[in-house]
Amino acid sequence: MPKEPFFLMDQSDPLIGNCPAPTVHEAGLGGYEAFFPEPRSGRLRFEATTHYYRQATARAVLSGMSSDLVIVFVLRKPSRRMLSAFLYAREELGKISPELDFTTYVNRLLDGNVQAIAPFVAADRRALLPHALEHGHYVEWLIRWRESVGDERLHLILFEAMIENPRRELCRLCSRLGIDETFYDDYSFPHHNRTILMKFRSLQHLGRLVAPAIPQVAKRQLRRWYVRIQERHPTSHETTAWTAALERLDAHFAPWNARLANEFGLDLDIWSNSPSRPEDKR
Repeated sequence: MPKEPFFLMDQSDPLIGNCPAPTVHEAGLGGYEAFFPEPRSGRLRFEATTHYYRQATARAVLSGMSSDLVIVFVLRKPSRRMLSAFLYAREELGKISPELDFTTYVNRLLDGNVQAIAPFVAADRRALLPHALEHGHYVEWLIRWRESVGDERLHLILFEAMIENPRRELCRLCSRLGIDETFYDDYSFPHHNRTILMKFRSLQHLGRLVAPAIPQVAKRQLRRWYVRIQERHPTSHETTAWTAALERLDAHFAPWNARLANEFGLDLDIWSNSPSRPEDKR
């Protein structure tokens, strides 16, 4: 606890401030124990700090841990991941100015004009959004992980395959971890964390301010009511513009994706065959 402790972040990364306790740099690896309150015997331990993906500290520390360590990467088609990250930061978090639209964001990135993006992005997101292209070069980052921890410790899942057949992908992971996969025989796989487009940004800002004071059970119930009030559908102009931007991104990522498939033996046809629609589901 929490699910994302941010314990193994690089000291230079602004998101290191999300760690609620001293990080590995101050507390050493022994400080990691504080995030796992349950007894260790007979249990598997999980944490889900997604930003470790690009952290040299995480690679260095985890390379020295026990041999039964498994590092799971869920890889989404990079263009769609960029759209999802952009909309989540702008609509849900309010970290991007409404003045910056996705098409302009993509064009500036592809043109190498990263400096023009920073003024529209909150300070704690400037290590992410202006560098989304390089973060989408998955093969480069996974090679670094393979060199650090070994290929046998990596478990790769395609996000789209998870959406298509979650039971299959979870059972495959359970088999890797030695967990009884029959748990998922009757599991319903609920859909959480769907990003929505906001009608009222001021209401979203207020909601984020009061959310920490709302009990988790009540928060889930209120979320359904809140979505009915807030959600808007993309306009035809937005859909057309997003589709064009996604196509430009797909062209950029094509050689990187080909290397990824070759280096890690992945069948990425599900990325090529995904329909060209920009609706965002996280």
